[in-house]
Amino acid sequence: MEGDNTDVETAKMEMQSKEEQHGNPENLISPFKTTFLDLPLMDLMPIIAQYLEPQDLFALRCTSHYCKHVVDDVGFTYLGIVDLTYSGCGWWTYSKYFDRPGERKYNSRIAIRERIMQKCRKARKLKVAKDWITNDLMYEFLKNNPSLEEFELDESSPISNEALKPLLNCKNLTVLKVPYSQCGDNEFLRSLSQHNNHLLKIDFEASSCRTSYSPQVIKEFISKQPHLQYIRLPYVDDYDVNHEIIRTIVRVCKDLKIIELPGWRRFGDDEPLIWLADGCKKLTDICLENVDWIVDEQIVLYMMNKGIIFRWELGSNWPDDEFYVFRVF
Repeated sequence: MEGDNTDVETAKMEMQSKEEQHGNPENLISPFKTTFLDLPLMDLMPIIAQYLEPQDLFALRCTSHYCKHVVDDVGFTYLGIVDLTYSGCGWWTYSKYFDRPGERKYNSRIAIRERIMQKCRKARKLKVAKDWITNDLMYEFLKNNPSLEEFELDESSPISNEALKPLLNCKNLTVLKVPYSQCGDNEFLRSLSQHNNHLLKIDFEASSCRTSYSPQVIKEFISKQPHLQYIRLPYVDDYDVNHEIIRTIVRVCKDLKIIELPGWRRFGDDEPLIWLADGCKKLTDICLENVDWIVDEQIVLYMMNKGIIFRWELGSNWPDDEFYVFRVF
C-alpha cells in the first residue's frame, strides 16, 4: 500500500511540475531567434503577391524606397489578380508619382496600370475598364501570362484579333466577359472555340457586340461550350435566330445556373423561357433586363414552382399589382 501511495504522489508531483513549466510565460517564447517576419520582403513577395490586388501593392510601394524597389521588380511580376478597375486600384487612382526622369508627370491611373501590364507574368485574372488599354499592351500582357483564368473587359477600347491571339494559348481560361467592349470579331470567337471548350462564364452584352459577333457565330460558339454555368447575351432582334440560340443552350449547357437576357422581347410568346426552365435542370436564375416585358402571370408562377428566381426590370407595361412585389431587384 505504501508503494502505491508513493507512486501516486510521484505522479502528482510530475504533473504539477509540467503545469508550472507550461504556465510560465517565459517558457512559451520560441527558442528560435528568427521568425517568419524576419524573412526578407524580396523573398516573400513572389508568394504573397499572388493573393494581392494592385491597390495593396501600391500602398506598400509608397512606404519606402526599398518597398518601391521590391514592388516594381518583384511584386508586379507575381501579381495574381490584375484588377485594373477602380475596385482593384482604389485610392491610388488619385495620386501621382514622378519616377520617370525627364518626362512629364504621369497620372497613376495610366502609368502604374501600364507598368503592371508590362511587368506581370503570373496573372490568373485580368479585369480592365475604360478606354486606356492599347492593342500593344494587351498583346504583351496575354503573351506573358499563359496561365490566365479570367478575362474581363468593361467599356474597353476596341481590341483587335491580333492582340487577342495569345489568349488562344491560355489553356486555363474559364471566364470570358466583354460587356460594352469590342473584343475582336467573329474570327476571334471562332478561333477561341477551337482552342477552348471548357468556359464556365461568358458575357457578350452591349450594342458593340451586336456588330462584333453575329448571332449565328454566338450560337456556334455556345454549341461548343458544354460546361457553361453563367450566360449573359445581347438582345437578338430576330425571332428565329433568338429561338435557335435558346435551343442550343438547352441542348448543350446542362450545367447552366444563371442566364441573363438583357433586352428580351416577346416574339409572340415566351416559350423559350419555358424551354430553359425545363431543359436546364440546374438553373436557378433567369433575368430579363431593361425591357418593357409584357408580364405573363403564368410564366412567373411556372418559374416559382420550378424554384427559379425570375427577374425583370420595370418598364412602361409594368402592372400596379401586389402580385409582382416578389421580384428580386
